[in-house]
Amino acid sequence: MSDNKGLDWNWALSRSAIAMVLAGLAMLPIAGINSIPKFYLRTQDLPVILAIASVMGLLIWRQPGWKLPEKLPSTRTIWIVALVLVPLLWAGTHLIMLDYPLTRDEHMVVFDGANFASGRLGFALPEEWAGFGEPLVPNFLITADGWQAMASAYLPINAMMRTGFGMFADPALMNPILVAIGLVVLWGLARRIFPDNSRAVWIVMLTYLLSAQVMTNAMTNYAMTGHLVFNIIWLSLFLRGGVVGHAGAIVVGFFALGLHQPVFHPLFAGPILLGLLWQRRFGLFATYAVTYAAALLFWFSYPVLVVDSLGLERAASGSAAGAGGFFAERVLPLLRIDEIMIPLMLVNILRAIAWNAAYLLPLFLIAAFGWKKLDALGKQLLAGVLLTIVAIAILLPYQGHGWGYRYMHALLGPLCLLAGYGWKLLPDAQKPAAQGGIIALALVSVLALPFQWWSAHRFIEPHVKLYEVLSTQGTDFVLVDSEMPSHAVDDVRNLPDLSNRPLMFSSREMDAAQMDELCDRGSIAVVTRADLKTVGLAENLPDESPEFDAKARVLEGRECVHPVKH
Repeated sequence: MSDNKGLDWNWALSRSAIAMVLAGLAMLPIAGINSIPKFYLRTQDLPVILAIASVMGLLIWRQPGWKLPEKLPSTRTIWIVALVLVPLLWAGTHLIMLDYPLTRDEHMVVFDGANFASGRLGFALPEEWAGFGEPLVPNFLITADGWQAMASAYLPINAMMRTGFGMFADPALMNPILVAIGLVVLWGLARRIFPDNSRAVWIVMLTYLLSAQVMTNAMTNYAMTGHLVFNIIWLSLFLRGGVVGHAGAIVVGFFALGLHQPVFHPLFAGPILLGLLWQRRFGLFATYAVTYAAALLFWFSYPVLVVDSLGLERAASGSAAGAGGFFAERVLPLLRIDEIMIPLMLVNILRAIAWNAAYLLPLFLIAAFGWKKLDALGKQLLAGVLLTIVAIAILLPYQGHGWGYRYMHALLGPLCLLAGYGWKLLPDAQKPAAQGGIIALALVSVLALPFQWWSAHRFIEPHVKLYEVLSTQGTDFVLVDSEMPSHAVDDVRNLPDLSNRPLMFSSREMDAAQMDELCDRGSIAVVTRADLKTVGLAENLPDESPEFDAKARVLEGRECVHPVKH
C-alpha cells in the first residue's frame, strides 16, 4: 500500500465494496423509508450493487492484464458516437420507456407544453369547476388564489424547449440530442483539463457513455438531462474565458436556473465562481454575482407573471406572491432535519452507484481523499458534488421515482471529470493493475444495462395500461381510487384547458360531497383498487380500500355510475 492510502487502488476498491454491501443490507429492514425507494432498491439496485461489490472483491485478489488505449479517438469518432446515440436513445424512449411521462414531474412538462403550444402561460380554472382544481391536477400546480391556476409550479425552460422542439420533430428526440451534445462538449473539456493524460480522457468519456442514469433519463422528458448538459456547456464556456466565454456562460446559466428548479445549477457553479475571489478577479466575480442575482430574482418571480397573465389575484403568500413567497414556500419548508434523512440519502447514493459506471466510486474516493493534490478546478468540482449531497440531504432527501439518483444528475459531468482526476492521482506503479480493474468494472456496467432497462420497462408498463383504461372510458368523468399507498394518482391527467374527455379525478383530494356533486353533473366510471390490479398495479395492496369506500359510498346505487371498460 502506498503512503497515502487514499491514493491506493486496492484500498479504494475494498472500501467501496464494503460500504456498498453494508449500506444495502442496512436499508432493507428499515421501516421508516417510503415504499418507492425501498422497492427500487430491492428490485433494481441491490442485484447490481452486489454484482459490482463481488467483482471488486475479486479484483482485490487478482487484476486482469487488460489495458486502456493510449491513443485517443479522433474528434470525428466522437461525433460519430454522438450521432449514433441519438437514434438509439430515441428508439429506447419508445420501446423501453414507452414514451410515457411516468411521474407527475414528467407529466407537468407535457401539461405546461400544452399551455405554451396554445400561446399562453396557463389557463384559469373555469368557475364551474371551482374547488375541483386539486382533484383534477393533484400535484405541482401554482398555488395562487386556491387551485385556480392551471399552470405548473415548475419553472418553464424545459417545457418551453420541448414544446418548441416538438413544432418540427418528435419531442422525444430532444433529450437524446442534448446527451449527444453533452458528449461532444465533455470531450473538449476532458482534453483541455487532461492534455497530457490520454487515459484520463478515456476514463472521462467512458464514464459518461457507461452511465445508465445518463442514457435512461435521456429516454424521458425529465429536466435533468438539460441540467446535466447545460452545466457541461457552462463549464466549457467558463474555462474558455474572455468576453464570449463568460457572456455565453451567463446566458447558459440563466436558462439552467429556469429549467425546472433553480437549486441545481448554483450548487455546481457556486464553488467555481467563488474561485474567482481566490484568484482576485473581483470584477468578473461581481459581474457573475449581479447577473445571477437578477436571474434568480426573475425566476423567483415567474409564478407572479403566470398569475397576472391569467387575470387571477396574487396570493398573499406562496410561490405566486413574488420572490419572497417563492423562497418562503419552496425553500424554507424544506430546511429541516428528518429522522430518515440519512437512510434516504444512503438509498439515493446506492442508486447513483448502481446506475453509473461501476468504477466511478473508487476513482471518486481517490480524488476525494487526495483532494490536496487536485488542481483548483478539481477542488471546485469536488466541492460542488459534496455541497450538492449535503444541500439535497437537508432540502429534499426523498427522491421518489427516478432512474438512478436524478438529484445528482446535474453533477454527472463533474463526476466524470473527477473520475479522470482520480486516475491522474493514482501512483504510476498502480496504474497497470488499475486499468484491468477499470475495464472489468466497465463490463459489469455493460452487462447490468439490459437488466436495468428491463426493470424500468416492467415498472412503467402497468401505468401505461392504466392510463389507456382511464382515457378510453365512454363516460363524462373517471374517478380513480388514488388513496395511499396506491400510486395511481400519477396517472390522473387532464389538459390545462380541461378539454379532454373523460375528465379524470383523484379521490385522494376529494370528499364525499364532491363525489356526490360529480354524480349530479354527469356519468362516472369509478376505477377501484380491483381495476388497478387488473393492469398490474397495487398488486401488493389489500383488495379493500377503506378511505375510498367511505367517501364513494354516496355513489352506491346511483345511475351516474357506469361499469369500467377494460
